[in-house]
Amino acid sequence: MHTSNIISKHINHKVFSSFIFILLTMVGILFISRSVGYFEKSVAGQLDPNIILNILMLRLPDFLSFLIPFSIFISLYLNFSNQYSSNEIYAIFNTGTSRLSIISSLNKQLILILISVLILSVFIGPATKQMSEEIQELTSFEKKLLQLQPKILNSVPGSAGKIYFDSMNQDGFTDVVLILRGTAIQSEYFESQSCITS
Repeated sequence: MHTSNIISKHINHKVFSSFIFILLTMVGILFISRSVGYFEKSVAGQLDPNIILNILMLRLPDFLSFLIPFSIFISLYLNFSNQYSSNEIYAIFNTGTSRLSIISSLNKQLILILISVLILSVFIGPATKQMSEEIQELTSFEKKLLQLQPKILNSVPGSAGKIYFDSMNQDGFTDVVLILRGTAIQSEYFESQSCITS
């Protein structure tokens, strides 16, 4: 029994340590890949570079929900392949440890990983993904507003309407006249607004 426990701890340690290494490597590669994509959008003027790190961190749970199962599969495959190629697995069998015992020794680790993936994919991932999309949309909307010119008739971003304002300050636009055509926009940016709908 004592020998079986030592072997179980040895296998668990090898599988878990290689799993962590593979997971961190995959997360790093994915982060670099996504960062390049976001910086390309930033260069094209479609995304504020100051929010790229925030978006990546918010997308992390979504990334982990599919990287964790992939990493544990690769870890198990590499470890058991190595044990078979080095005949280590046969030495383990000679101690009286069965295949079922080896699988059972990994049960707690696999169940914990399964629960983590379930929580990430069902609860945390979708919520943080939506938050990242909202940040991108809000930043894009604010950037478009900053491009508007005072004392002329501007097109309303994301709408078929028009906007006229006297001046712009840190709190928003002053003396605003909105001409909207069936599309609502975020009014918190405007002070002293008049609205004409058609």
